[in-house]
Amino acid sequence: MEADYKKYNLKDIRLHDHRHSMVSWLLENGGSIKEAQIRAGHSSMRTTSDIYGHLSPEGMKKTAEKFNQLNPNKYKNKSS
Repeated sequence: MEADYKKYNLKDIRLHDHRHSMVSWLLENGGSIKEAQIRAGHSSMRTTSDIYGHLSPEGMKKTAEKFNQLNPNKYKNKSS
């Protein structure tokens, strides 16, 4: 019997791949490391951070946009 994914010309995606996508999506959309740790079932936030701590191109873009919104004048020494 042919697997459904072959029958419908889909990729063979493992459950682990879905889990990785879910945690990555959660972190890229504002979820915390703690939330991701709980959803992934990791025993510590460090494990989650070590695995998912890298920034995706979209994540790097969002971070750059946040920095671009900062007002550097707000942090100048006012006594100068």
